[in-house]
Amino acid sequence: MPLPRVLLDIARNPWLSVGGAVVLGAAVAKVSNNQRAHEYYASLAKPTGNPPTWALGPIWGTLYGMLGYAAHILARLADTSSFQEIAGRALRLHYVQLALNLVYMPIFFQIQSRGFALVDILAVTGLTWKLVNEARTLPGPTFVLLIPYAFWMLYSTYLNVGLIYLNSKVRRHSWSS
Repeated sequence: MPLPRVLLDIARNPWLSVGGAVVLGAAVAKVSNNQRAHEYYASLAKPTGNPPTWALGPIWGTLYGMLGYAAHILARLADTSSFQEIAGRALRLHYVQLALNLVYMPIFFQIQSRGFALVDILAVTGLTWKLVNEARTLPGPTFVLLIPYAFWMLYSTYLNVGLIYLNSKVRRHSWSS
């Protein structure tokens, strides 16, 4: 299935590709970050290694920027190289995992469904590693740009599983008995 032209055009422009990913991530964070979300998150037991809240903005901003630039490289490869098919497939994977990534925060913080958020993050993580595998076969730095994000998604999955486990009714009852 071909990528919609507008998404390909965005990825072709490095400023739009990087800026779009960073701005979309920041906008979703802003919309999802309200008093209700703060109270909900503060009420949860956190797994070992949970990062400080202040670190998440810079980390995610950097990761989204790297994702945006990787998408730009993929679009250039899809336009001009003998790697058109692989790069096009990788760019489609990029957009699908990005869309799923962007809905994670509303699912977790607004809907407050840790289970549905886990399903989402598992999909993002799986697609990200599939994207990394595709990028591995391409020339240029796309693979290197995606690796930190891929490992961050594994870490984020661990955090989500930890939040479910530490805040499950079964676990709370087993400690109170």
